[in-house]
Amino acid sequence: MDRTEQMSRLVVIAKYQENLSWTSQLTSEFIYYDKSDRMFNVGREAHTYCHHIIKNYETLSDELFFTQGDPFDHCPDFINVTQQPLIEDFVALGGGKFGQILQCDQTGAPNHRGLDLKVVWDKLFTTTCPTSFSFSSGATLAVKKSRILFRPKEFYIKCRDILAYDINPIEGFVFERLWSRIFDGSTT
Repeated sequence: MDRTEQMSRLVVIAKYQENLSWTSQLTSEFIYYDKSDRMFNVGREAHTYCHHIIKNYETLSDELFFTQGDPFDHCPDFINVTQQPLIEDFVALGGGKFGQILQCDQTGAPNHRGLDLKVVWDKLFTTTCPTSFSFSSGATLAVKKSRILFRPKEFYIKCRDILAYDINPIEGFVFERLWSRIFDGSTT
C-alpha cells in the first residue's frame, strides 16, 4: 500500500446499557451494536464481534478496534489508541492497565476457574489444545483486516454459532482467552 493512502479504521462497539457519549472523541469511524435489544442480546461481546466480521467480511476496514460499550475499565487510553496506526497485526488492549497480559490453563485457572477452553478449541481448531493461554481481560482488541481474512468467513460463523444460545454463555469468557489464537495467522 502506498504510504500516502489512508488506512481505513473502524471501532466496533458491543453496547449494552452503557452511555456512548465518549464516542464523540473518536476520530475514527465507529459502529455500535445495541445488545439491549432483546433480539440481539446473545453471546456477549464475542458474538457481536463475530457478527460484524461475518456481515462485513468482504468490505472490512483495514484496522478494526473491538470493544465493549465502556472500554475504559479495560483500556483507559482507548481513545488515543484508536487514533494510532496499528504496528502489530493483533493487539490485546485490555487488562485494566494497557498491555497487562494474563495467563490461564485449559480450565481458565487461576483467573476464571470452570472454563473449558479445550472443548471450544476442539470445535474450532484441528491442532492439539495448548495447556496455557495468554490473554488480556475485557475482550478489548485491535486487529488488522489481513489477520481476520486469514480465516474463512465460515470459521467466524462457527464461532458465532457457538455463542448464540444464551445471553451470557460461558463460551463468551472462553473467547476472551482465544482471540489472540483466532487472529494469530496460523492455519490451525
